[in-house]
Amino acid sequence: QGTQISAIEIPASVTSIGNQAFQYLDSLETVTFHESSNLETIGNYAFQGASSLSSIRIPASVTSIGEGAFDNSNSLTSVTFASPSSLETIGLSAFQFVQE
Repeated sequence: QGTQISAIEIPASVTSIGNQAFQYLDSLETVTFHESSNLETIGNYAFQGASSLSSIRIPASVTSIGEGAFDNSNSLTSVTFASPSSLETIGLSAFQFVQE
């Protein structure tokens, strides 16, 4: 929070993005996951308020997206789930206030 990070590359070794990990990174425009991603969980409010993020591709390995994970990410217009998706749960308000 409060930094000017504009791009994040998540390596294949990361299995979980913790609660509030990238919360309120207003300048965050790009989140890229390694093509062999082993990410399983995106924590509660992990990308909340990432107001410059316009699209994201969720790796097929993700099983859970936490509560409010992308809440108030108002520029987010595209969410793609890699196939075959392992997604089992999406928490309450995960995409609340995301523009259509």
